[in-house]
Amino acid sequence: MRRESQSDRQRQDHRPFKSVAEVQDFFRQCDADQARGVEPDWDEHLVVIRESRRRGKSGN
Repeated sequence: MRRESQSDRQRQDHRPFKSVAEVQDFFRQCDADQARGVEPDWDEHLVVIRESRRRGKSGN
C-alpha cells in the first residue's frame, strides 16, 4: 500500500491553488516525495501490461 505523502495531505481539501508559487511549491514537494531511482523502461512495461490484458480477456 502506498504511503500518504505530505503533498497528498496538503491537497486533500481540493481547494484551488491561489498562486503560481503555490503550484510550484506543490510540485516541488511531490518531486521530493518520490523515491529516487531508475525510471522504468516504459516499452517493457507496456508489453507486460498488454500481456496481462491479453491473458485476462475472456472469449466472449
